[in-house]
Amino acid sequence: MPGRKQSVSGMSSGMPRRVLQLVSRDEPGGVQVLTQTVEAGFKPYGIEAETMALIGTGSPIQRVSHLVYVIGRVFSGNYDAIFSYHAAAGLIMALVGPIAGVRNRLSHLTAMPSAIRRRWRVMDKVAGASGGYTQIIANSAATAAAYSDFPPGFQKRIRTIPHGVVPVPDATKKKRWKDLLAMPPTARVLVAAGRLAPQKGYETVLQALPYLSDVHFVVAGEGPLRGDLERLALELKVRERFHLLGSVRRDELGDIFSIADVYVSPSTWETFGLAAVEAQMAQLPVVSSDLPVLREVLGAAGGKRTLMFHPVGDAGAFGELIERMLVEPPDAQELENVAKAARAHYGTDKMVQRYLEALQS
Repeated sequence: MPGRKQSVSGMSSGMPRRVLQLVSRDEPGGVQVLTQTVEAGFKPYGIEAETMALIGTGSPIQRVSHLVYVIGRVFSGNYDAIFSYHAAAGLIMALVGPIAGVRNRLSHLTAMPSAIRRRWRVMDKVAGASGGYTQIIANSAATAAAYSDFPPGFQKRIRTIPHGVVPVPDATKKKRWKDLLAMPPTARVLVAAGRLAPQKGYETVLQALPYLSDVHFVVAGEGPLRGDLERLALELKVRERFHLLGSVRRDELGDIFSIADVYVSPSTWETFGLAAVEAQMAQLPVVSSDLPVLREVLGAAGGKRTLMFHPVGDAGAFGELIERMLVEPPDAQELENVAKAARAHYGTDKMVQRYLEALQS
């Protein structure tokens, strides 16, 4: 077919045509970005990928009805493969997929083991070790290593496929965020993008903010900790320098990143660190919590002066690194080199090729 990419190196035989991506909830975040990237990446190969959430909206009866509908789609959709994200989605895939005759069932490790509730962790181990998952996808070597105490039958199915990352759109200057947020022209800005959830560790930034003169903290994201973070900012007397934007459209991120002096990623755990890679691609320096996965993923693009790590939850160390980065920022050429390296290393084409290889293995 004209204009269609060919499949992986002569591996056209058995190429899947329909893929269902199951998520537990449809909500903004790294999983949503990944499923959208997979959908777009598969399209040139003639592979139709659709994404469905297990948990719908409305009354309990409406939610049960939605779940029944999703399970019915597994049977009626003629899918060649199912990708699951989140533990509940993986369990449904493992139970229903084999009965529906879906041969390829790929479960994604979207959380570190310690962040998964015990009952889900036990069911995950059983599903993986017994073959309910035919393959288990880790998007970093550090994430794969975190599952080293899972059963051998689970571990042998792990395949590492790093995220493909699409750079955020360039700044349009349609919104002048500093003016909208009533920041003084001299304000220095820290930016983060992600859910307002315990995992993200935003309280570390707030605890450092009283000691960082004229520094503002902007977060693009929504989540259950909004009230707690606002109360903490009030207690620390930094509320006027803490800006919660809520969920923003992806095409607005370029303008938000454009006001940043430093991107911050103070997470307590990650499986990849998607937003921080997007920041590197946007030529921002990054101050991150010192997690093996973030050293691996963010360090892949190099740039010793553009990337600094602090102990998890250590507001004092975080503040010192921010001061150092603001006083002696990396030069534009260093940031451009890192951006180019990140774009080359985490190209979406590489990710798609690895998925195609996994589906035909």
